[in-house]
Amino acid sequence: MADEILKKVKSLYEKYPYPSRNVTRRKGMETYAKWVLNAIGEKDLDFFKGKFILEAGCGTGELGASLALCGAKVVGIDISNASLKKAEELKKRLDIKNWDLIQSDILSIAFSQKTKFDLVISYGVLHHTSNPKKGFENLVRLVKDNGLISIGLYNRIGRIRHRIKRKIVNVIAGENFEKRMNLARKLFFFGEMPKQGIIWLADKYAHPHESYHSAREVKGWFRKNRIKFISSKPDLGKMLEVSELSWVLGRRGAFFVMTGIKEG
Repeated sequence: MADEILKKVKSLYEKYPYPSRNVTRRKGMETYAKWVLNAIGEKDLDFFKGKFILEAGCGTGELGASLALCGAKVVGIDISNASLKKAEELKKRLDIKNWDLIQSDILSIAFSQKTKFDLVISYGVLHHTSNPKKGFENLVRLVKDNGLISIGLYNRIGRIRHRIKRKIVNVIAGENFEKRMNLARKLFFFGEMPKQGIIWLADKYAHPHESYHSAREVKGWFRKNRIKFISSKPDLGKMLEVSELSWVLGRRGAFFVMTGIKEG
């Protein structure tokens, strides 16, 4: 089951490497690093200088490149060779030296026991694995004491509208990626290609596997792994379920980020 999920997910990203943004120069790259700053509750891009950062599920590398350009030493891992090839091309195009790229799966990630990171990030990745909790635990082991871990997941409640759309597409079109995408275009985009493009369409409607999670569930992961919760985006407030229910009304809550610090 796990191997089958990995095989299918890898197959999608070999064909449609994500996110494949059109980056041709360094100018403006700080936008991606600022997104991470906001996610982890920091304010200044200087925060990244000298940090040793792991991006688990780096895709085509735009985020990792941005962090490296801010002065961090970055390691990016991904299961997709096609995505990593694009990331390597980006690395060469922007002449980045402090950024390493490795083909690896989060569920079988292998670093030496001495390798520890100041910050581990994994955005939009764990929910595409067969065992997100195990993946999270694997990543926690790579965080140094008092280091940060920040993960982004699909929310069980906030993503409900899109889950319904995906279910319709999957039932009618079956497992074929292109059939799913063509049907999604007909049903939700008047037969046109959405403005976000074909890579976005594939990730949203053709993806063979995704899971959904609650903030309470992820807080439980944190507690069991000595991770002290420090922030979330969107903000959770004091009543988790009420906050998550409100996310259904907006677009931001379909994907949520939770960040914590590893207690020594």
